[in-house]
Order: sequence, then C-alpha cells, then structure tokens
Amino acid sequence: MEFDNERALLLIELYRRHRSLWDPKDPLYYSKARKAQAWGEVAARVGGAVHEVRRKMESLLGSFRRERSRAARAAARGE
Repeated sequence: MEFDNERALLLIELYRRHRSLWDPKDPLYYSKARKAQAWGEVAARVGGAVHEVRRKMESLLGSFRRERSRAARAAARGE
C-alpha cells in the first residue's frame, strides 16, 4: 500500500484522535481489545490493512523522534 502525503497526514490525524493508542493516561490505553478496535477504525478510514497502517505509523513516529533529536542536538550546539 502506498502512502502519499495526504494519506499519511490523515493517518497522523486519526492516530491523534484515538488517545487509547498513544496516551498512557487514557483509561483504555491498556485495553488490548480497545486498541485493536481503534487500529481497525483507523485502518478502515485510511483504506489499508491494520498491519500496514500500524507499520506506517511506527515508521512516522521513528522519523519524528529522529528529527526531534537532531533539532535538539543542533539547538544544544547553538545552531
């Protein structure tokens, strides 16, 4: 499944709306059934299989963390 920019932005927005996927303070964060349901909803809206959508979100999160780390190192160097 190809993720163009529009589809990736939709995925990010849907992930943000489903707090049970990323917020440990959410009461449903530890519910595997609720997480599976949320991923199913996200995948249905994005138009892909759950495993593909989860893998893409993990990739996007990794890219975000890498860029955030680079920015922090640059700020520490005074750039």
